[in-house]
Amino acid sequence: MEKIRVLLADDHEIVRYGLSNLIDQCSDIDVVAEAGSGKQAFDLYKQNQPDVGILDISMPDIDGVETARHIMDYDPDASIIILTMHTEHEYLKQGLKAGIDGYIMKNTKAGELIDAIRKVANGHKVFSDEVSDMLTSSFVEPHESESNLTSREIEVTTLIADGNTTAEIAGILNISPRTVESHRSNAMKKVEAKNTADLVRYAIKHNLSKG
Repeated sequence: MEKIRVLLADDHEIVRYGLSNLIDQCSDIDVVAEAGSGKQAFDLYKQNQPDVGILDISMPDIDGVETARHIMDYDPDASIIILTMHTEHEYLKQGLKAGIDGYIMKNTKAGELIDAIRKVANGHKVFSDEVSDMLTSSFVEPHESESNLTSREIEVTTLIADGNTTAEIAGILNISPRTVESHRSNAMKKVEAKNTADLVRYAIKHNLSKG
């Protein structure tokens, strides 16, 4: 079985060292490149084509969110995890707009980070518990007047459009799968979507998804 190839980007060498040692203990994951700045991370991504990029936000020359944006412009299928101590809503908002697949806090347990790498490599999206709580109306309210969707309905619609399953959305938002389906149904009625594909198209049209 091929290993998951990872790029690490953090301006602190000791952090990269710790993460690299942690990942080296996993038989199915391999660190193929390490960067100390955003520009270096982008260059190394192009050279190594990793399966997953793990980026800190605070880095020299280009921050992690902007680096993620450059990588996604270069490779729309890239899988990117932001690993940071920053909990500001604006960073999360800009990261989601850039197309990141995960936003993990640096105080996350080692096993959870490894699990996040595996999930993202397999096409899933992963957020720390604190970050899941940040997925609120603070960054989706501007869209509400267009369709009278509630903030939760917008969250569910956004996560559906980004490829998450009902079970995954339930986990991200800490609600039951039945509640997810209820929000999906209500959102579809409000935007007059006949099916999930129509709902996804609505989300893309209204910039609720990286599309």
